[in-house]
Amino acid sequence: MTDTYRMLALLPAELALGAAGAFSAQAWSAQRDAAAQQETTFVSASTIPIPLVFADGRLAGYVDVSSQVEVTRAAETDVRKRMPLLLDAVNMRAFQTPLARTPDGQIPRLDAVRRMMQQAAIGVFGRAAIKRVVIIRVSPA
Repeated sequence: MTDTYRMLALLPAELALGAAGAFSAQAWSAQRDAAAQQETTFVSASTIPIPLVFADGRLAGYVDVSSQVEVTRAAETDVRKRMPLLLDAVNMRAFQTPLARTPDGQIPRLDAVRRMMQQAAIGVFGRAAIKRVVIIRVSPA
């Protein structure tokens, strides 16, 4: 009879130990998933011909902009699949944004180009997926 009582006395301790192990495994899994959300990678946006527009809306010319988009690892596949939508959004916003810096319109305002591309990327992919847009190279078209 004493063995039965010992087994019954140990049962709550065994249940508590099992529950604690399950809780810690769940917490570790959630922490790992959160870390994966924070990891980022760069996705190439290829070379985009961007129109340079004066403040009065006249077309000054074009520049080719090579850029990359820093995204979360979780969103990388989706961003790669939907990259043509970003190229379209950049093109549509570029005609509405004065990007020409000099009177002859040959030099772009890089801060405005990057900001415009960042806004287009957030509009297409969402704020959670996009960390930043990095301009790699700008050349005349």
